[in-house]
Amino acid sequence: DTVRDTYRFLRSSEDDQNLEGWEKKLAKKYYDKLFKEYCLADLSRYKEGAIGMRWRVSAEVVKGKGQFICGNKRCDNRLSLASYEVNFAYKEAGEHKNALVKLRVCPDCAYKLNYKREKKLKRAQQRDDRDAGPSKRHRSDGAGTADKGGSGSGDEGRHGRSSRSARKDDPSHTERDSGGSHAEEDVTGGDHDAPANEDIWRGQPKEVEPTKDEEYEQFFMDMFL
Repeated sequence: DTVRDTYRFLRSSEDDQNLEGWEKKLAKKYYDKLFKEYCLADLSRYKEGAIGMRWRVSAEVVKGKGQFICGNKRCDNRLSLASYEVNFAYKEAGEHKNALVKLRVCPDCAYKLNYKREKKLKRAQQRDDRDAGPSKRHRSDGAGTADKGGSGSGDEGRHGRSSRSARKDDPSHTERDSGGSHAEEDVTGGDHDAPANEDIWRGQPKEVEPTKDEEYEQFFMDMFL
């Protein structure tokens, strides 16, 4: 009880200077024997957000509690430990204080360690979603109006395409578009077809009758052959 009344989680220079009475000297001696690299935590009331912290004693350091074994007082898990820096807010000697301490815990105890904070963030997120609900609906309605306008422009695009296709189907447009190619074909075809037309009008060449001398000569050649 004497040490509990005069004990300080973190001692200041003023506490070290004011050592009047054996109670304070005893508390200072006990404080010096503690190992302050890692803390041990009491998570039995984690749902209330009430978490207790204390430094380790030599027997716990030798055992590995809080460093190689989960830092929760009621957990002996040695697997998947992770280190956390915790802003430990506490009340001591009628004063509110804060201390940044290290704690190594397993995943299950890490959930308990952050339970209150995660729950608060989840509530805040749900509240923001509820507040943002009407504005999201308004934005979606606006988007629907914009889509209608877009569909109108799409109709115009379709009408434009229909008009262009109608122009293509118009025979007058077809003749005007393809006339140039027909003219080229006519010009090119005229050069090749002219000799053929002349041959038609000329007709077949007449056969020339051989003379008597040529007939005799042919007769004797046939005999010798």
